[in-house]
Amino acid sequence: MTIARTKNDVSTPRFVEFDILRFLAAFVVVCYHFGAPNVIGTFDGSRVATLVQSATQLGYLGVNVFFIISGFVILASASGKSAIDFAISRFCRLFPTYWVCLLLTAAALVAVGAVVTTPEFFVQVLVNATMLNNYVDVDSVDGVYWTLHVELKFYALVFLLCLVGWVDRVRWWSSVWLAIVLIHAATGYPRQLGWIISPSYSAYFIAGIGYFLVASRRDTAWGVALLTITIPMTVWHAIGQSRDFYPLDPDTARIAAPTVIALVHLTLIALVAFGGRMRASRSLFVLGGLTYPVYLLHNQAGKAVTDALSAQGMSLAASMTLVLVTVFVLSFLVHRYIDARLASQWRRFLVTRLGSQRQARRSARDTAIAD
Repeated sequence: MTIARTKNDVSTPRFVEFDILRFLAAFVVVCYHFGAPNVIGTFDGSRVATLVQSATQLGYLGVNVFFIISGFVILASASGKSAIDFAISRFCRLFPTYWVCLLLTAAALVAVGAVVTTPEFFVQVLVNATMLNNYVDVDSVDGVYWTLHVELKFYALVFLLCLVGWVDRVRWWSSVWLAIVLIHAATGYPRQLGWIISPSYSAYFIAGIGYFLVASRRDTAWGVALLTITIPMTVWHAIGQSRDFYPLDPDTARIAAPTVIALVHLTLIALVAFGGRMRASRSLFVLGGLTYPVYLLHNQAGKAVTDALSAQGMSLAASMTLVLVTVFVLSFLVHRYIDARLASQWRRFLVTRLGSQRQARRSARDTAIAD
């Protein structure tokens, strides 16, 4: 697997092939939200429309791919980092872009009249800004934010591992995590596990960790062991998940959904075994960077604006095209000026500032010991 390093962060590996895979995952999620019949209703009933909608119906599985990639990339990112460095890295990666996209989404919803600017909506946006709104029973401004809550729990787990210095003890903590998930799947206990880590999607993160261990050759045997257990778990999960996301044709869903997840795993196995030929480039960096803002902007605001344009007489195809082009343009601007520039500046400032404080504390402690 080719590992590239960004100009500004030489300590963080970047897996080039995953930029493409991550973008494709986001793209199929967009297709799902704009094309799946159980999400937006059926089109005109023509053969082409039916074919398009059938093709987009499984796009929700792109989120599952996100979780696998996250398990891979986050373990790579956390290795060798202190807890505070990891927290700064994840905070600057998630929150600045999220805040901008949250405000853009809220503004778009207000502009087209999809929501009313009440004090309750203002509070909802503020609570959403913490990314912890699910813990206080406040609805998400956009339904896609549920995946951020799942990711945040995984980041919290890795932060704790960094804090106690156990990140590299992968065999220990991954086996405990996997055992707890299996016990929960069999018994439903512990009942409050979902507050700490997502039991339903844990197998995807752990599979990503397994792929990282194999690709990095840190612990190939344990990586293979994790994959041997988690690949069947994710395939089985896809069958149950299809009942919620693909309700119109459950018989087809029970076959198609696990088949897609199995094909994703075959793709990842091929990348781990034969990857490395693709070199890092600016275009791939941008492609990977578009993923997060596209995911955050396309759904609630995108569909609300599409409906508003259609209500003004614009055809559905034209309104969808205009909205999606706008989403990608805005996403590029958010990536360029917020993620790649502002967030990077925040990251460097926080690392430097807190690093200086830690160094000062160490110096004071050493002086006290010497005295």
